[in-house]
Amino acid sequence: MAIKKTVTAQVGQAERTQVYEIGFHLIPSLPEEKLAGEFATIKDMIEKNGGMFISDDFPKLIPLAYEMTKIAEARHDKYNKAYFGWIKFDLDPAMIKNVKEALGASPMVLRYLIIKTVRENTLISNMLKIREKSAEIAADKKIETAEALPVNEAEIDKQIDSLVTEIK
Repeated sequence: MAIKKTVTAQVGQAERTQVYEIGFHLIPSLPEEKLAGEFATIKDMIEKNGGMFISDDFPKLIPLAYEMTKIAEARHDKYNKAYFGWIKFDLDPAMIKNVKEALGASPMVLRYLIIKTVRENTLISNMLKIREKSAEIAADKKIETAEALPVNEAEIDKQIDSLVTEIK
């Protein structure tokens, strides 16, 4: 009986959660020695709201495609680069509002995006699908090429004979 209750509880938990991914930019003026602490703060905040981690990527300094502005203490700070990281996690949909508010209130977060996603690693599966499709297209082209060029053995023999000279 205890086993059935555990399985039922886990199934019920899975039905009540949603997989989310947060992509975020941290301000580049954040010292590198404090970067791990800020990343841990974001993860702790997700965990405190009941989140279960699936995967993540530690923030890395990248150039931005355009200049971003962060308003802090009546100042408009402009940035051309930022630390970019992401976290994928399961969370009760009712709790995502708390996560959003905490990210918005953080003075270290330049910008963030929260999306609903799937548990699977879509990058790898999409790459495999692309490879499979490429192989199918290549095979189709080989068949079309073979059908498009009919083989005339008599013509080939004439060309070979004209190229071959007798050695005496």
